[in-house]
Amino acid sequence: MSRPSETPISSSRRLFLKSSGLTIAATVSGAVQATATLVPPHTFAVDKATHGDLPSDPVSLVYLLQGTDSTRSFSRGNTLPIASRPFGMAHWTLQSGADTPWMFQPGERRIQGFRSTHQLSPWLSDYGHAAFLPFCGEINPDSSKRASSYRPEEATFAPHSLRLHLARYGVDAELIPTERCALIRASFAKPDVPGFLFDIPGEHPPDIHQDAVRRTISFTSTANSGGVPDNFATYYVLQFSEHWKTFGMTELKNHSVGLVYFSADTKSLDVRVATSFISFEQAQRNLDHELGAGSAEDLLQQGKDVWNNHLRRIEIEGGTLDQQRIFYSCLYR
Repeated sequence: MSRPSETPISSSRRLFLKSSGLTIAATVSGAVQATATLVPPHTFAVDKATHGDLPSDPVSLVYLLQGTDSTRSFSRGNTLPIASRPFGMAHWTLQSGADTPWMFQPGERRIQGFRSTHQLSPWLSDYGHAAFLPFCGEINPDSSKRASSYRPEEATFAPHSLRLHLARYGVDAELIPTERCALIRASFAKPDVPGFLFDIPGEHPPDIHQDAVRRTISFTSTANSGGVPDNFATYYVLQFSEHWKTFGMTELKNHSVGLVYFSADTKSLDVRVATSFISFEQAQRNLDHELGAGSAEDLLQQGKDVWNNHLRRIEIEGGTLDQQRIFYSCLYR
């Protein structure tokens, strides 16, 4: 059988991966020799000593914001603050801007939601993505108008957890990833009606199903910038810990937004989000297998243990605390 002709997109993607791999390898190999002050002390729960032995908890040294302060005109790494399991099929990040490959800016103190992303680089754009946001009270579903302020210095950004306080809505929110899924948990402090928003980009209405008895909502995201099959889709299944009171869809320009509202006495909510590139049925299997009925604490510990097991495969000695942070942040990438 003849080999299909290579598209310019696949060729450029392979060239990008090859060059990126060489760059990362060079960065990691030289990291311990470098000196830098990258992060404020609050970002890490580690000893403040400037020198030390091999860290017992290397995942605590990973700085997710390293390389994220990039724009189209100037790159400082073109990375995203990714929460995921090692080699995960689904990555999760924070969205401060929609409809742009530079979807996160660390200097922007307003967040539009958690985002499921498959973007390798802003120059390749995203595909099959969607955004999620717990809220309380009135909300404008437009991406920029619904954004909530947060304090980065009080947030926790780690490979196994994205946790922050959404000041506008009085919500403490956390996302805990697995390989293909994530648990989003929210605590509501305000007396207003709590809700959950999901934002599906794309020109065409998505395929949406709801099952009020099982408390699940399923949808597809076909958003892409080319280089995918004609029938491409990411299949999402959302399972809620509480029965919703109302659910409706709002159509905006190139976005379909779902708004799910719950009883006013709901003080906390767990939303289990599963993904698949195959089908809704496979997404449900992924949810059952990876999330099941597991508690947030158990999933958080599992993610931490998996990352530490991988990061400990390369042992380092000496170096300042900042140098160790640089090394493990690069190794995480």
